[in-house]
Amino acid sequence: MNNPYLRPMTAGEIFAASFRMYRDNLTLLVLVGLIPHMVLALLLMVLPLEALITKSAALVFMGGLIVALIILNGLVLTALTVATAALALGEEPGLLEVFRRTLRAKPGGMMVSFLIVNFPVSLLLLMGLRTGNLVLFVLFLSLALYLGGLLFPALAIVVVERAWFPKAIYRSISMARRVWPRAAGVFSFFLLISGFLPLLLLMLLIEGKVNISGPFMPLLGGIISAVTLPLGFIAITLFYFSLRSADGERLAALRADLEGLGGAKAVPPTEDG
Repeated sequence: MNNPYLRPMTAGEIFAASFRMYRDNLTLLVLVGLIPHMVLALLLMVLPLEALITKSAALVFMGGLIVALIILNGLVLTALTVATAALALGEEPGLLEVFRRTLRAKPGGMMVSFLIVNFPVSLLLLMGLRTGNLVLFVLFLSLALYLGGLLFPALAIVVVERAWFPKAIYRSISMARRVWPRAAGVFSFFLLISGFLPLLLLMLLIEGKVNISGPFMPLLGGIISAVTLPLGFIAITLFYFSLRSADGERLAALRADLEGLGGAKAVPPTEDG
C-alpha cells in the first residue's frame, strides 16, 4: 500500500516519482537507452556518406535511416517500459535481464504503435513551427500536447497488457481523456525532457564551438538521448500506472500484468526507499 509508484498520482507526484526512479537507477536506465543508440550511431559513423551523391542513393539511405529509427525507438521504449515495471515492483534487474524480457515482450508492437502515435503529434508540431505566427504556433502546440497526452500511454499499454496497437490506442484515449489536463502536462514533461532538451544541448555545444567532427555528431546525439529519454518516458509509464491504480481491483490487475513481464514476485519499494 506504500508503493510510491503504483498508486493514483497528481502530475507533480508523477514528476517527483520519475526523478526518484531515474536517480536511484541511473546507470541501468541510461545503459538501457545507450546500447541501441550506440549501435545506430556507430552505423552512421562507418557508412560512406560521401558516396551518397545521387538522388536515388540518398533516398535509399533516408528510407533505411527511418526504418532503423523506428526499430531503435521500439527496442528502447519497450526496454524502458520493462525496466520501469520491474523497478516499480521492487526488483533490481540487470541489463541483460531487461533486454531478455524486452525481446520476450515482442517489441514489434511497440514499433508500430510508436509510428502511429508519434506521426500526428510530430505533424502538429511541425505545422506550428512552419506557420511563423505566434498565435497559430500556440494553437498547434496545444493540440499536439493534448493529442500526445491521450495517445502516448498506449506505448506502455502495448507492453504491459500485451495489447495490439488498435486496442492499446483505444484504451489509452479512454483512460487519459478523463484526466486530459494531467495527461497533457505529463506529455509536456516528456516532450521537454526527451525532445527539446537534447536539441538545446546540441545547439549549445555547436554555439560553443566544441570541436566535434561530423562523424562523431551521431555518437554525441545518441549519448544525450540515452541520458534524457529514460527520465521523460518513465513519466509516461508512471502516468499509465497511476490511471490503473484507481482502486484495489484495478491495482491488483496491474500488479499481475507487471509481474507477468518478469516472473518472480519482488518486495515492493516504499516511500522510505
